[in-house]
Amino acid sequence: MKPGNGPERIGSERKFRPICEFAIVFSLGLICLTVIIPGGTQESDNFGLSPRMVPVATIVIILCFAVIGLLINLTRPTKSAVPASDGLAGVLLLCAATLTGAWAIHQFELLAGGTILVFLTALAVGMRNVLYLSLMVGAALLLLSFIKWAGL
Repeated sequence: MKPGNGPERIGSERKFRPICEFAIVFSLGLICLTVIIPGGTQESDNFGLSPRMVPVATIVIILCFAVIGLLINLTRPTKSAVPASDGLAGVLLLCAATLTGAWAIHQFELLAGGTILVFLTALAVGMRNVLYLSLMVGAALLLLSFIKWAGL
């Protein structure tokens, strides 16, 4: 048995990893809300959907899921499943999925390219359940169809 891989690491790593993940996601979300979205969109006084609505709503949902994920990870039992893609391989898969999705959006426009991006990103982070993957891709397709229909 390797030193440091035994039960003595489970308790501290069990708390440290979710807190680090939460800190990264939450801080990047706050940066998006306060710097990137206001700098990249213009405010409008029109009735209905503003250009900032979808990005702000998306970031708020991500922040809520970050808080929920932190609470779940800190309160669940010590036995936990290892993510399908962990470490540098997971980062490289996520980067490849993002680049491929961005290329698909450029080639096939937002509806098809965005759906491809969601599909590849879900696969990169380890989603293997066909039902959940189908629901996620379907929801992305509906959301992107609404965005296209609304003219955003």
